[in-house]
Amino acid sequence: TAGGGSRNAAYEMLKAISATDYSSVYSIINSISLSSADISVYFGELLDAYRDLMVTKTYPNARAYLDLTEQEFSELSELSSAFTMARIHYHTSLLSDAFAEMQRGTVAKRSLAEITLTRMCDPHLSQSVEALAVRVEELEKQLSMMRMGAIPIAEVPKVQKETPAVEPLCRPKSTARPTSAQQSQTPSVGAQPAPYRNWSRVVERIGELKRSLSVQFISATAMVSQGHRYTISMGSFFAKRLSGSEADLAIVRGVIAELEGIAPSEITLTVVDKDTGSSPGGVSELDEIFS
Repeated sequence: TAGGGSRNAAYEMLKAISATDYSSVYSIINSISLSSADISVYFGELLDAYRDLMVTKTYPNARAYLDLTEQEFSELSELSSAFTMARIHYHTSLLSDAFAEMQRGTVAKRSLAEITLTRMCDPHLSQSVEALAVRVEELEKQLSMMRMGAIPIAEVPKVQKETPAVEPLCRPKSTARPTSAQQSQTPSVGAQPAPYRNWSRVVERIGELKRSLSVQFISATAMVSQGHRYTISMGSFFAKRLSGSEADLAIVRGVIAELEGIAPSEITLTVVDKDTGSSPGGVSELDEIFS
């Protein structure tokens, strides 16, 4: 039974968390409470389960290393695909803190357990570094899937649903009302590249997802031209770093797509050295130092 040394009870919770199944999460905690078992003991078992999960994901010979039955290891291996290392680290951090509080005996264990497990199901409820790592990892996975055409852009939740209307860069002469995407960034046919007016919002959004990337754009500027063509002009060192990182380019492309309501595949993104006006190439001394 839960709270009595059963790995199965812990694995049931892992399944519920991986599926964001709040009904099962609360049902398990309720069962433990009704059976008068110690919830802190159950949280200790959950920590052990996450330890087994971590070993399974990182150690090729995990089957021989872990003291598990064949059925338990098979179940754990199946569960491991639903957890990234960032997510495991975030969850164990929450579990450890809650377990320590329960050991001190100064809190209502059931309430603390339910709050902790709810936060584990949804990293957006926390502003911690660990939770941010989970959100960035999930975003990069979504962007990668979009680039491969695995999911349409409409399926990715909008982060800023109440975006104020943006004035068009160059209003067409047609009496037809331009679309929101045309208003925000697409100049009329034949127009020269113009400053991208949503650039500051793009940098701000990137900062929420990956601060180390957003600081690279402190002195950067962006231009937009017909056909969703974006040119980012930045210092030589950062231009080279960004150009060489497919993951970071995917984040920039995904955030622009999110703000403009278009698919990432429609965007042409070019990074140039603001001093030379050309795409970065070669390796500088700074690149060698930081590599």
